[in-house]
Amino acid sequence: MFQIKQNDKFGASYDKTNIEQLELELTKLYFENARKKILSDKEYQKVKNTVENLKAKADFDVAMYYLKVGKKKAAFTYLESIMNDYPKSVYAERAKEELKKHSSKK
Repeated sequence: MFQIKQNDKFGASYDKTNIEQLELELTKLYFENARKKILSDKEYQKVKNTVENLKAKADFDVAMYYLKVGKKKAAFTYLESIMNDYPKSVYAERAKEELKKHSSKK
């Protein structure tokens, strides 16, 4: 029923402003759904997971930028927050791998 893809509509990959607006709209839809049954619970969860993945990707992109410019501490902060804030996202495992990979480097 709904498809969400990250593209130019969402702005820069690290900018979560539009993603947060989308999340707000999803919350409104959820409460409207409770009354009108617009979405099944499964459809709602799928959209919610997509939004979480978009937010995690934004943080992951920031972390990768910080690693690229040599700011490990800042990168690690973002990578750790992905694992804590979005543990079910596809980026949580990637964040864990990046932490492990860059923790072992001197």
